[in-house]
Amino acid sequence: MSRGVVLVALVCAFAVVSGVAGAGPAVIRRGDAGPTVKRIQESLALLGIPTGPVDGVYGPLTEKAVRSFQGRKKLPVDGVVGPRTSAALEEERRAAERKAAEERKLREKRAFLENLKKKTLEARKSQPAQAVVGAPAEDRGAVYLTFDDGPDPQTTPYILDTLAAHGVHATFFVVGERAERNPDLVRRMAREGHSVQNHSYSHWTPGSANAPAVEEEIDRTARMVFELTGVNTRYFRPPYGDTSDGVIAAARNRGHTVVLWSNIWGSATSSVLAAASDGAIIMVREQSSEARALPALIAGLREAGYRFLTIGP
Repeated sequence: MSRGVVLVALVCAFAVVSGVAGAGPAVIRRGDAGPTVKRIQESLALLGIPTGPVDGVYGPLTEKAVRSFQGRKKLPVDGVVGPRTSAALEEERRAAERKAAEERKLREKRAFLENLKKKTLEARKSQPAQAVVGAPAEDRGAVYLTFDDGPDPQTTPYILDTLAAHGVHATFFVVGERAERNPDLVRRMAREGHSVQNHSYSHWTPGSANAPAVEEEIDRTARMVFELTGVNTRYFRPPYGDTSDGVIAAARNRGHTVVLWSNIWGSATSSVLAAASDGAIIMVREQSSEARALPALIAGLREAGYRFLTIGP
């Protein structure tokens, strides 16, 4: 074989290993080293497959990890990272990174809500009047039953039927875009003597709305409620109880008072009854199974001597 043929063969072999332009995807195997090997090691580690040191050197442990990955993906188990293994590894890496990003966002949201809950509790301790609506004399022996997140075509009719059957009036903090989709339910709320108030237009994600955006959310829902009922909303319950300074200022600028709650009704009616007190504001989410236990809650509160008032007209 001539020296020229040998030289061409060596160049082609190098092109396959190093992935130079025009030679197609690189093939990485034991003994190779460099940034591509390090990325392979990082990807395998992200997927929970131990590779040993992430040092950019394709040693025995990296080869073992590659074989493990290939077996998992039902690829030829040869310990060589060719085009198919490389593509599968990149696809798995991207999926793992997306999952990690989603989990990080979820942790951040939970942390935000926990902090918001803490701030709300602190605000109530320092300003207890925020959790009471009406004059003290009026609140004595009374509670406020409030509903959030509706109207919902699956649960709101049941809630309204139950309230009518028990002769109870309540307050509905409606979401504007849901009111727009279910106008007859909003009209029925007002027609049957319930108070219809403001819970934003889109039920924004906590921390995502600035003051001008909050004002627009309040205005859009206020217009919607007025068009459907002829009544102006005066009270605003921010989504997730977001009581940041910007939200409170925005509500005030639009002529609304921020109203939160003193009791959140979960699945345990007994815990709400035990915590009930004069002027308590009980919050129920319309889009949940909580509404099905409404008769028991009403009966329990009445047995305890409470009557029901509404927040606003």
